[in-house]
Amino acid sequence: MKKIGFYFLFVVYVFVNSLYAQIVSVNIGINGLTCSACSYGTERSIRKLDFVKDLQMDLNSKTAQIQLVPDVVVDFHALAQKVVDAGFSVRHVKAKINFNEGKFIDDFIYNSNNLTILFVDVSKDKLSGEREIVFLDKDFTSAKEYKKWKVKVTELRNKGKALENIYIATF
Repeated sequence: MKKIGFYFLFVVYVFVNSLYAQIVSVNIGINGLTCSACSYGTERSIRKLDFVKDLQMDLNSKTAQIQLVPDVVVDFHALAQKVVDAGFSVRHVKAKINFNEGKFIDDFIYNSNNLTILFVDVSKDKLSGEREIVFLDKDFTSAKEYKKWKVKVTELRNKGKALENIYIATF
């Protein structure tokens, strides 16, 4: 049974590999961001990443709005780690993705340009245009939010363990 599941996952992976999506921007919520010195230090840390084109820190909402360099692979784990390295924790990671026509298979997998996303509770409808996704992995959300999704995230993580660089997300 495991062998069949793996082959199914592989076929789905190959099929959706031809889909294309452009990550437009990332919004990261930062817990503990209270002053301009904190904001500046975090901004300097995030700007060191090669895929960051520009970023605006917002102390009122405690977020960083990040514009990305086109056609450069985005490492969301490295992004979250930069926030932690600056002395803060991540409240959320959201990404705006411009999906060209593509179809999700089995409501859970999308792959494009070295980015594999396993989706929770996504319909099989065709996607097009810009959509905001919310990452659900433990490093990308609050403990309270992660607790709500933990069972589904663990299940999907186990299904996708044969794939590299996977993220769990929802709309």
